[in-house]
Amino acid sequence: MADNTYNETVKPDLMEDALNSSGPVNDHIDALRNKVFDFATKEWGITRKQLEKVMEKVAYHETGRTMDPKQRQIGGPAGGLYQFEQEPSEEYPKASGSATTAENRMINFLTRKGRGLNLPLDYAKLITKNMPDDFSKIDKRLQDIAFLTNYLEHPSDESGLSKAATDDKALKDWYLDIQWAGAPEDRSDRSETFSGNLESYYRKHGR
Repeated sequence: MADNTYNETVKPDLMEDALNSSGPVNDHIDALRNKVFDFATKEWGITRKQLEKVMEKVAYHETGRTMDPKQRQIGGPAGGLYQFEQEPSEEYPKASGSATTAENRMINFLTRKGRGLNLPLDYAKLITKNMPDDFSKIDKRLQDIAFLTNYLEHPSDESGLSKAATDDKALKDWYLDIQWAGAPEDRSDRSETFSGNLESYYRKHGR
């Protein structure tokens, strides 16, 4: 289990910069991101390098190979590196609301004792209170935190990245079953697209 002590106090006047994708990210958000990474690597038994690499692969696929934190789904409700979806709306009535789910799971993880960081609830709410459900509008570091805490708090026993970080077949299965989790009739096409993007990633970034 990760060390769940945390003595930093976020400065409210700096949060707007941290939440604004065009603004600088303050040291407190960097420190928090490192705490979450440390916890995840210990929880899943992998290295920081392995975890960053598998997150890159997912983001490369989800953003259509752009790796752009501001990427928006064309004609759809998803945004950001990991394409979490907004709440259902008149424009996107079938949106899953996965961004809101990720925000709630972030609060749960940050404040949980034991299997979490045991931070004050006010601190966690301060971080998330101005986060839009369009994750393309928040900084990459907060997107990373949301991604990791979403799967640290995910109810499935298969949500961890232990196997996915070390084996590409396991990564594709994890993506299809956990990250995407779409209709069975679309699985084959999505699997083929993911495999193609993974090969493209290796050609561009190496193994």
